[in-house]
Amino acid sequence: MNPAPDLEELPAVAVNTQRIQPLLPYGLRFNCLLPHRDETLHDSQFPFDEGPIPWTLELETQYLQFHPSVWDLLEADDETDRQYRDDVLAELSRVKRSEESSASEWYDKLQDAFYRVCMRRHDRWHRLYGSHDVRKRFYQQEALAHPEWTAADVQKSIPSSSTFVKPNAPMFSLWPFRELGPEPSLARRLIRITGLNIEQYKLPDLKTAASRQAHDQTFVSAPKKKTQLRLNDATRLSRRPPRNLGTTTAVRRIREG
Repeated sequence: MNPAPDLEELPAVAVNTQRIQPLLPYGLRFNCLLPHRDETLHDSQFPFDEGPIPWTLELETQYLQFHPSVWDLLEADDETDRQYRDDVLAELSRVKRSEESSASEWYDKLQDAFYRVCMRRHDRWHRLYGSHDVRKRFYQQEALAHPEWTAADVQKSIPSSSTFVKPNAPMFSLWPFRELGPEPSLARRLIRITGLNIEQYKLPDLKTAASRQAHDQTFVSAPKKKTQLRLNDATRLSRRPPRNLGTTTAVRRIREG
């Protein structure tokens, strides 16, 4: 039996999500990324899309501007938070089944911890990690469709978008964290994204009438109120069948070319 999760503090992560430069514009998130996010990323405002992931050459080249260590750090942090979320959710379900929840301080603390870790994952994803999450799912999708392909084959097959925007930075050169610095051996070769140059390195937006309407409803006309994550919503999401992106074996078939 797993020990009860620590509810006083969220697990330690390498990157403070508040110190990640917000580089994913709303239209890009709304139209290309959010519909294909991790199923455990609670965001009822945006429905899932079960169809093919529309990853383009523009998204690929924009993604490749960032140093690989950026994605390694964010993925490790998200996995830490996801495991903590699962542990808290399991304990919430146990307490609810035992009918201890009606007047339980422990139950209230569990709900608060669940909310806080979901919000930290949400913030990380919306600032930058969403690009890595959806790209990874695209490569898994292609691994199933073309078992004989290497990663290089997948890259060659990525379609170009009609409005291709050339990246502003060389490959593997961007560092988007405001506090955490790169290793000293890398520092001279990397471009630190700051408040002074952030607009230059934001990913290109993809605005549509639908994304503009959703943006205005969310940030302009809608009354401001604290988002509430209810246990029944979380449980429903946790029971959602995962999209058929294949097993680890299938994913490994895409080898480094």
